[in-house]
Amino acid sequence: MNAKLLRNVVCAVLVALYFIGMCLLILGSVRAGITLWSISTIGGLGVLWYIKSREKNEESSEREEN
Repeated sequence: MNAKLLRNVVCAVLVALYFIGMCLLILGSVRAGITLWSISTIGGLGVLWYIKSREKNEESSEREEN
């Protein structure tokens, strides 16, 4: 599977979890809402860390080639 497609799918799932978690919080299911919201937030931070570290590795490899 293409890395960019996988990243987009993971981000879409995290956004869906965030939205569902917020809806559950509004509807009164606090425990489930906080759980989904927390998973999406931590997952989002993980995706951002992955993207940043990958960009940093690409930049360093470009510098080494020049």
